[in-house]
Amino acid sequence: MRTVYGMKNIKRFLYPILAILIFLTPLEANTSDFDGYGTIATEHLEIIYEPVYKDAAMEVASFGDSVYESLKEALQYKGDKKVPVVITGRTAWANGYFAPFPSRITLFVTSDDSLFLGHRSSSWLYSLFTHELTHYLHLTNPIGPASFLTPIFGPEVPAMNTILMSGWWIEGITTNTESIFASGGRGDNERFKMLIKASLLKDEKIWSLAKGSYSSLLPPSGRIYLTGYVMVDYIIRNYGISAFNEINKYYTQFPFFGLSPAIKRVTTESASSLYEKALQEFKLSIDEQIGKEGVRISQEEIASYDLIDCIEGILYTTKYTLDDGVSLTTFDSNDEEQYIASTIPTEKNNGVSITKDHKKAYIIFQSGDYFHPSSLTLAPVSYSDIYEFDLTTQKYTQLTHQEKYYQVQVDEDHNRLIALESIEDRYRLVAIDLENKNKEILFDSSHSSIYFPSIHPSGQISAIVIQSGNSSLVVYNGESWNTLVGPTRAELRNPRFMDENTISFVSDFDKPYSLYSVPTDSKEVFLRYRDSIGIVDGIIQPEKLYYSGYRSTGESVFKVESSYLLHERRNFPPQVPEETEWTPLPEYEENEFVDYPRFDLWLPLPYMEENAILPGAWTMWTSVLQRHLLQGQGGWNIQEGIPRASFTYQFTPGPFTFSLKGELNAPYIEPYKMQSVDVGISLPLRYVYKPSGTHFTQSTFLAGLINSPVQKSIYLVGQIGHSYNAPRAPLDTFGTYSYSLSYALQDSILLSNGTMKFISIFRGSISIPSFLEHQNISIQIGNVLSHGSLFEDFLNPQTILPPLYLTGFGKNGYNKTKISLYYDIPIAPLDIPFLYGGFNEINLSFHTAGYMYVGEDGLFLDNTYLFGAKVSLNYTLSAGANISPFIGFEFEATSKEYAFQIGITSDILYIGNDSIEPLR
Repeated sequence: MRTVYGMKNIKRFLYPILAILIFLTPLEANTSDFDGYGTIATEHLEIIYEPVYKDAAMEVASFGDSVYESLKEALQYKGDKKVPVVITGRTAWANGYFAPFPSRITLFVTSDDSLFLGHRSSSWLYSLFTHELTHYLHLTNPIGPASFLTPIFGPEVPAMNTILMSGWWIEGITTNTESIFASGGRGDNERFKMLIKASLLKDEKIWSLAKGSYSSLLPPSGRIYLTGYVMVDYIIRNYGISAFNEINKYYTQFPFFGLSPAIKRVTTESASSLYEKALQEFKLSIDEQIGKEGVRISQEEIASYDLIDCIEGILYTTKYTLDDGVSLTTFDSNDEEQYIASTIPTEKNNGVSITKDHKKAYIIFQSGDYFHPSSLTLAPVSYSDIYEFDLTTQKYTQLTHQEKYYQVQVDEDHNRLIALESIEDRYRLVAIDLENKNKEILFDSSHSSIYFPSIHPSGQISAIVIQSGNSSLVVYNGESWNTLVGPTRAELRNPRFMDENTISFVSDFDKPYSLYSVPTDSKEVFLRYRDSIGIVDGIIQPEKLYYSGYRSTGESVFKVESSYLLHERRNFPPQVPEETEWTPLPEYEENEFVDYPRFDLWLPLPYMEENAILPGAWTMWTSVLQRHLLQGQGGWNIQEGIPRASFTYQFTPGPFTFSLKGELNAPYIEPYKMQSVDVGISLPLRYVYKPSGTHFTQSTFLAGLINSPVQKSIYLVGQIGHSYNAPRAPLDTFGTYSYSLSYALQDSILLSNGTMKFISIFRGSISIPSFLEHQNISIQIGNVLSHGSLFEDFLNPQTILPPLYLTGFGKNGYNKTKISLYYDIPIAPLDIPFLYGGFNEINLSFHTAGYMYVGEDGLFLDNTYLFGAKVSLNYTLSAGANISPFIGFEFEATSKEYAFQIGITSDILYIGNDSIEPLR
């Protein structure tokens, strides 16, 4: 009878919460057009895709096997499994990556609006696939110890070759193959090479080979790609691709001394010597005599500028710094810089446009929907929307909703916005009416993309159209498009109206990138100015030229008096597109894709418990789409002659997460053991990501069973929490302003007598910036309330939240509150090479805490006062893993007791992130 009574109370506890969840769950999750994944198999590939992106999957299938065969031969790949290729198209940004566990590559159908692979890459998916497949073949090649360990321990053993590998070695071969085995690529991109050359100028800073092994906040961003291109390209050109493979083989045999011994063995020269020789080749191509007339007017030591416009003689720019992120700045008539607004939440080039009265700006803001049913862990559904920013009130107004717009320009004379719109892997040009928000398509071609729109008050629009790796400068008169320059193999960028009849632009026709102009009537092109490293963008005014150019600390702003401008005629030879013979695609059988867990590896890992080592083995199984994770460990307690086991299973099918955990003969209250199993589900209720900050509300339920000689019980826990985080700059390690609130209710049911005991736990925190830059002060309050019972009547409770105490409940009572004060100090940016990576940051955190209780005699204070500190190091290992070792110390003032805590945290390793960072 007591058990029945308990079950009724369980239902009374669960039903109201389930009703609330059904009411609060977002309707968008139920109206999504997501319809699962399909798959097709070629000889070497397993292509996984949403049905709406079948065309992209078929395109990859059409060339995938031939690329595989070419790269397999070049890299001497010894594996024979089909390569999982995941294709996702719901992203607002361009990317691609290789990731282990299980090894697969992911391709984002959305191409990059900044064209970081260069204009001559005729197919985004072809170039991206070549890059990521190179990673797969390079990093899963069963060579070195992995050649004999893989058959024993599992298919993901070759990941061991990656852990200590320098980032420049990982990305160097991909920047080479994307340029050799595909058209275009970074090896054929002058803008990419500018970053290397800029650091070789007199009085500029070049990074060391050791610093090229890992990523850093400090410029240049993407230096593992830059260093990798310098080194691997030099090795392959001078010693052949076989030398790369030989170095790779010798390195994997014993990776602990890095790549240098293997490079010395194959080339007979040290790695540092090869690096110096490769840099000298770049330095010889720099003519420091050109561009001497340019005066650098941007004085920030580490900053990167993007020109917006020149209005009434005042130059408007965006500026990216580690302290502020993106900000709006001006250069007045005396070329002195002033802030307009700081921490603008956009990282897109050409992502800001300003009205003539300087009162409004229009920005591109990108947001992710991590709980959409089709979101993947590393490829969330995302949007790129236009916001109006009032520069007077610093308020944002959203103008578009869940769209993909880029490179916005305001056309005040026609009360509209001009922007790019992403259509899978291409871009079209649209006009958006500011009054009724109606959209008009101005340019749309299934065979080409349009970029860099510029508007003249007359209504004319200039832009760059790219088709089959060729660029054209075009102008729109309101009725038709007219080609002024091209199509040409030279890259064309950033056209701007000098007046109604003349357009300026930049191009790599005269290496490096230089500034040109063309009259709209004669179409004769003239060279106007050159810089020793290159001109990224330029605005020609009657009396002077403003331009941005690469330097070692980012893109800087320069001024040149108009008397120094050139007027040399140039002839851009037109490129006739090659006619390609269409070959019908083979028929592929389409099947529904089932994302089941796949065996990764097992390892002989023992249990470390109660100062004893129990022999055991650990295994991990994950699915291609990362929706299933299964980890298990089993062992044997030799002393007691009993088995020991544990497992964790997590299922993430979209907006919610389901988890199942179990323990067999786990340590409990000495000398007893415990069997336990629990089931949890986590549901997002509200997620809002806007320029003003991020709001997130989530609910979680946990149900479990504990079986031991001391206690047999069922526990049920329900929790709801909400958090807010304001925008942050790169150096805001601990954030800026934030707060969080959560409440959990736990019901423990003793099976021996059917009694129920409730505990509620509340946690709240608020964090605010201190008066010192990037340092934070935070207050945390935790409260545990037992409903009618003293704490002594409970054993150690099972809770979702971290405990409010180190062991047990502390003092006896009905209610306990802990108040903590934290002061957090980041020390960054650091850039200190060490062993297989480098240190980027040191974080210090100081705290103090006290307790108060409500007992049988009312409120009382605990004479326990804690003081503590924690130091953690941010160590970046290789291209994609961050490791944070830490040490903590805590001291109790009354008892004089103290404790140390030492540990390490790490993120998930994944390789080949092609996203573009804003600081160049």
